[in-house]
Amino acid sequence: MTEQDTQKASLLARVNFPIYCVKSISERHILIGGGGGMAKTGISNPFEIYELTYDPIANTARATLVTHFDVGANAIMNLCVIPKSKHLFELACGGMQGMCHIYDVKFRFKNGLTTHHYDDHYIDQNNSSNNYLRRRHMSFSSQNSVEDVEENIEEYHNPKVELDNNKLKADKDIHLDNNQGDDKKDSVPNNIPDYIFDFDLKKSFQTDFHSDEPYQKLVKYSTNAYMVFSAGADGHIGFWQLPNYKPLTRIKAHENEIDDIDIHPSGRHLASVSRDGRSLIWNVNNYQLVKSLEHNQVIPKPTNKEKAEIFAKAKYLPRLCRYSTVEGDENNVRLFVALNSRAKLDSYICKWLIQKDEYYMEKIISAGDVPLFAMAINDDGRFLAVGKQTGDIDVFIAFSLQRCYHFSQAHNIFITGIEFLQTTQASLELVGGDVDAALVSVSVDNRIVLHKIPKRATLGFFGSFLFFVMFILFIYVVMNYFDL
Repeated sequence: MTEQDTQKASLLARVNFPIYCVKSISERHILIGGGGGMAKTGISNPFEIYELTYDPIANTARATLVTHFDVGANAIMNLCVIPKSKHLFELACGGMQGMCHIYDVKFRFKNGLTTHHYDDHYIDQNNSSNNYLRRRHMSFSSQNSVEDVEENIEEYHNPKVELDNNKLKADKDIHLDNNQGDDKKDSVPNNIPDYIFDFDLKKSFQTDFHSDEPYQKLVKYSTNAYMVFSAGADGHIGFWQLPNYKPLTRIKAHENEIDDIDIHPSGRHLASVSRDGRSLIWNVNNYQLVKSLEHNQVIPKPTNKEKAEIFAKAKYLPRLCRYSTVEGDENNVRLFVALNSRAKLDSYICKWLIQKDEYYMEKIISAGDVPLFAMAINDDGRFLAVGKQTGDIDVFIAFSLQRCYHFSQAHNIFITGIEFLQTTQASLELVGGDVDAALVSVSVDNRIVLHKIPKRATLGFFGSFLFFVMFILFIYVVMNYFDL
């Protein structure tokens, strides 16, 4: 690994369970969920919340475990955060057995003070790096097909325990400061946060009713619609009214299980993609179909003769979808859809322009010949990230779909979740500053990895001045040559 690579990514933490989802819940906190399921592997099914702090030695963020909460028999396969106040939120989550569970989550000091007594003084008290609690480690093969991602969890588990009391090491030296001396390692203080987050189960209800294996694959929240939406193996989308999660309706959206859904920032449209090969847009207010998006007609035919023959028989399936505002403009929205092929062909990212509730294909690019498993867009709409079957991470400029970041095999197997940190000065300073964005990726290899998206190069004042001078000189030479 080159020095440049070590400046791009670092290992935040290693846990003792497969991770399936990650969410940023504040400027300095991330939440993960996962587990070993109902198999008797001895692996729990928890939520964990980590605090990010700045390490001046490595000039990057460190993660300290704040709260570990075991949910019981079923692994957390998907979740969404429903804010209620600055330090109180609800958590909708689920997975196997088609159930959705709602938790109240609130901040509390260990000395007994409640959320209402909380202020920001802990930020100044916890701005140094922390030693980590030990976590189990396991390694995986990356040969799983798209259909097998969420299946047979138990066969992967490895109970090997690592007992390094100084720092977590990544399997492929992904950590930034592996070569630092012991004196530098010991100089980092061990500062354990004096607060936790309490989880309180509020209610549970079934969202998926597949006859064989009910499975809630997705749960999403819309601020403007003030609803929670669920989707799963039976091809139905559920609409749940807040604050009491009253069931409004369930629509038969697809003939096969639904792989992803997302909600328009206005709350009026919902996009869904399924293994039946369809990408559909739904009206959230009347539950009617708005449009079916046709992707296969715009996928470019490969120039390679061998791939062209495969392409003629191949079928592309939409796998992921995300709405995004353009540079934070709520009146300017795009829809991004990721397409995978089961054949050995390139995957694609399609960008759809939305005007007066009409959808127009704006751009399509190849994302390489590896299936895409996860997608995220940062809160100001500038960057789009994808996680791949091989554990790679790519980040694109959302406007042009030009790739601006690549990290090969950040994980040992397919990416299960990616999430941008909040685009605030405080959040970006935690990762060392001088970055345009920061991204967290997770996988069933038990690791949480931080990616720093470097600032795009600009000419600056002197560069712009030099360019202007050169341009004037060029015009002068041309005019002199033609006697103008």
